[in-house]
Amino acid sequence: MRRLLEEKVEREGGGLTTTQREELVNLLEARFLARSNAPHRMLQGVQNLSTAFALGHLKSAALQVADVMASVRHNGLGATAKVVAKAMFPNDSNAWKVMDLGLDQARIAELSGQTNGITGAAARTSLKYSGFTGMDKLGKFTHINALHNKFTAMAKNDKAWEKLSKQVEGEYTAAEMNALRSEFASGVTGATASPRMKSFMFSQILDRLPISKSNMPELWARNPNARFLYQLKSFGLQQADILRR
Repeated sequence: MRRLLEEKVEREGGGLTTTQREELVNLLEARFLARSNAPHRMLQGVQNLSTAFALGHLKSAALQVADVMASVRHNGLGATAKVVAKAMFPNDSNAWKVMDLGLDQARIAELSGQTNGITGAAARTSLKYSGFTGMDKLGKFTHINALHNKFTAMAKNDKAWEKLSKQVEGEYTAAEMNALRSEFASGVTGATASPRMKSFMFSQILDRLPISKSNMPELWARNPNARFLYQLKSFGLQQADILRR
């Protein structure tokens, strides 16, 4: 499998140096070809129970407002305030829903794939009835829709869209950015959005919130039994990385 990865990177990574290609192959191997996707069952149970005790109460749920404040920093106060108001009407057909990007089942990245069995059920129940799950979804809903509002405004401004295009240069072609601009400017949202638009939105959210295993470092991916070292640290690590960039 590694050889197949190397061949694909060789074919499609024309702009990468030999060192960069090797780094990319190592990262892809760690993310997708790791032998085990979960830690030892005992460690998994301990981690699930510690998560339930650490996050399964009202104080932790209230602290999830940090996601909303992060949206203010990334997307602006005006765009975020409009979305928080829109959250009062969750069936608004003009709003993105967390399920549109597959985030309705997501929790925090370091728990991904580690909530099975009795202890996993206990963790899920604790997070649900403490209000943590609801606040987590509110944070994601706010980020997604505020980001969409931001990109919609940028799509209607030549200079703003040119700046955005430069930021993602190398990830999206000029033709793809023109197509995205048309979609944002036309007000396309949620379930009616194209796969290209959903992919773009997901990648932008991925840069801001720990919503996937891809947010986690290589050490986490390669060493399932060492993942407890990162427990409840993904959000802080993500914000530190944002500050670094």
